[in-house]
Amino acid sequence: MSPHFHAAYDDRPQGGYDLKLFLRLLGYIRPYWLHLAGALVLMAFSSAADVAVPWIVKGAIDRYVVARWALVSPKAPPEILSKAFKEDTLYVLNLAELPKAQREKLERAGFVSPRRLVPLEPSLAARLPHLRVGGRLFAFEDELKKRPELVGKARARDLRGVTLAGLLVLLIMLVNLGATYGQVYLLVYSSQKGLADLRRDVFAKFLRSPITTFIKNPIGRLTTRATNDIAAINEFFSSVLVYLVKDLILIAAILALMFKMSPGLTWLILLFVPPLLLASWLFQKFARKAYREVRRWVAQVNAELQETIEGIKVIQAFVQEARMLKRFKGTSLNLFKAYMRQIKVFGVFMPVVNLFYGLAGALLLWYGGVNIIAGAFTFGALVAFMSYIDMFFRPIMDLADKYNIAQAAFAAAERVFGVLDGPEEPSGGLRLPELKGKVEFKGVWFAYEDEEWVLKDFNLTVEPGQTVAIVGPTGAGKTTIINLLFRFWDPQRGEILVDGVDIRRLDLRWLRSQMALVQQDVFIFSGTVEENVRLRESFPPERVRRAAEAVELTRFVSLKRPVGERGGTYSSGERQLMAFARALVFDPKILVLDEATAHVDQETEHVIQRSIKKLLEGRTAIVIAHRLATVRDADKIVVVQDGRVVEEGTHEELLARRGFYYHLYHLQFERV
Repeated sequence: MSPHFHAAYDDRPQGGYDLKLFLRLLGYIRPYWLHLAGALVLMAFSSAADVAVPWIVKGAIDRYVVARWALVSPKAPPEILSKAFKEDTLYVLNLAELPKAQREKLERAGFVSPRRLVPLEPSLAARLPHLRVGGRLFAFEDELKKRPELVGKARARDLRGVTLAGLLVLLIMLVNLGATYGQVYLLVYSSQKGLADLRRDVFAKFLRSPITTFIKNPIGRLTTRATNDIAAINEFFSSVLVYLVKDLILIAAILALMFKMSPGLTWLILLFVPPLLLASWLFQKFARKAYREVRRWVAQVNAELQETIEGIKVIQAFVQEARMLKRFKGTSLNLFKAYMRQIKVFGVFMPVVNLFYGLAGALLLWYGGVNIIAGAFTFGALVAFMSYIDMFFRPIMDLADKYNIAQAAFAAAERVFGVLDGPEEPSGGLRLPELKGKVEFKGVWFAYEDEEWVLKDFNLTVEPGQTVAIVGPTGAGKTTIINLLFRFWDPQRGEILVDGVDIRRLDLRWLRSQMALVQQDVFIFSGTVEENVRLRESFPPERVRRAAEAVELTRFVSLKRPVGERGGTYSSGERQLMAFARALVFDPKILVLDEATAHVDQETEHVIQRSIKKLLEGRTAIVIAHRLATVRDADKIVVVQDGRVVEEGTHEELLARRGFYYHLYHLQFERV
């Protein structure tokens, strides 16, 4: 079996691990580590700003917004009653520890249950009932409500504190805006540069891949590798990786602050993490398969679209629209089913996460409310906890969507790396100082599949400067000879020599640079006629013009004339002439014509025949043709049948033998 031959790329899972794929993807970003380092610094700053805002809000609420309170009921727990006055909060005043005058004042006011106290400016002490605690003046909140005109003055310190806290939050948010933009820009820049490198590598891999890659794989599938699959990886980097590290930093900071406020409540909240991780593991198990199926059917849809568009003339000419539509509907239905299986998996996971989030919120409300009433928790701490829980669960709630993107990216990465790890055409080898152009096939056996031999012990010698025509019936192996000479495949047995050297020892790129090929089906690129003839930018315009004039291409078209996709606006003859000029501009030592005049009308064929004798001087030429009239002047005609040489000689010699060539010749001309 040819070393170039391999199976088609498989859309099914290849057994790769996410970590292995992830590390390999990171390898494409590693060259841009400075951008990543800068992004990480900004990310840490942004995370600190995110967690700082609820903490500042907590302090503002407890210190300035919520009036300080006292729990003075004798029935309160001793550990609560024994707490002393603090700067930010008046937790409790034990009636037994108060001076007698103050205790009697409170008892006369009926203050034997929680009653709010408000810090009082000294200038208002004579205008409101008050008491002195820890050297500071406090008024009862209900007394202050009776004099609303005094609220502003009474709480002037609190108003200043709230204003400063608000300005501080605004400043942090503005700085955080810049830091977030910077981190996203740097991360996206590095990821996009890495993906540009990956896309370039895939394209370069296609250029280095053996011809069998493009025979065994539909064009739409290969296109999907370089477009849809890399787009899926791009979404992973831009939508997941950008926030993954930040989420980890944020969660660590949130947990630290939550433990500082209430270790017990934090441990209760963390009880929800194990079931969430279990749900995530189950989601991963089912989601990976669903995403692979989606990618596989997307590639199949692309392949069918590509095939249909390219073959639209045949489809319409043979009225096959209904059949093609039916086939595409089946493929589209399979893609729809794959998407629905994916949605079902996602639809189960998200409500589970929302359920745990709701339970955590309910637990916090109950626990916080009870402890606020008991004096062990503050209202500001409850608000901060609510914010932190939301920030804590948000990455987990987004996990389903992010995991969706990640699984699609890893499934796509499997296929992209499958392309990159695929076989390549051989590189390196000998470069002869001067190529004379002798070609030899010695005992060559070749089969495309197993041992269904196309060539069987094939032998052929072409001397330097000699024109050899190869003729024979369809399926005799004529085009295969050319494929082997250009090393699109390698023979299973025997050897092919150029100037006495096995072509497998020669540098493949150098070998092909010494040859030129004009095929039956001419491929024309978008651009201009001149660009299609030149191909290599180093060729000067004068060289291109001489080649075009030599085949009389300029008689039919201008070199500056634009060419659309595949040259659809040009006749077969014009495309053949462009291909012929393209080959000649390279000035090859070995020129190969594979049915080069098969689609050329008689007038154009005469044009080519008038110039071909002069153009082939000093070159080795191999001409494959069905139309025997085009090979009469060849130095030698080789007749191939069933993969073997059955006759060879000049046109006159073969006719005189009245063998297989004589039979072919008269089949074409007996009715003329």
